[in-house]
Amino acid sequence: MRIWIVLFALCCAHVTWAQESSFTVDTSKDTLLMGNSFTVSFTIKNMNGDFDAPALDDFDIMAGPNVSSSFSFMNGQSSQEMSYSYILKPKVEGAVIIPPAYLVTDSETVETQEKLIFILPNPDGIIEQDGGIQQSISPFQTQPQVPIQPTPPTKPKRKVRKI
Repeated sequence: MRIWIVLFALCCAHVTWAQESSFTVDTSKDTLLMGNSFTVSFTIKNMNGDFDAPALDDFDIMAGPNVSSSFSFMNGQSSQEMSYSYILKPKVEGAVIIPPAYLVTDSETVETQEKLIFILPNPDGIIEQDGGIQQSISPFQTQPQVPIQPTPPTKPKRKVRKI
């Protein structure tokens, strides 16, 4: 009976120690019109190492790398996530490949998959929004606000009688 308890405890400990690790790439769009921008994010989950960004020769880098990280510890289990994101504007039309990014760890080198993006002609010059950021305004600027003029308080009219 004791052997079963020990085996059960080891299995439970293995489940709590196991962490899902991954290195992925994601884009806000996979098809867009020429002249528009999109966001590409490289996300590292439960891994440590040196991030090596891909060569983005077919794109103008509008912003980035923007780095975000999170760490959580719940019920004795820890997880961490780090993300490197770029806002890119394509230089050419057609099918464009985002090359893999690399993560160099102590024991191995891990890479993301290539990501295919389709850039369509844009003869009308249509500018779309990406992730709520307007293309004509920098993310650090705000729309000009027109001040609201308060209305002056009105006094009740007094009745005046001449004698």
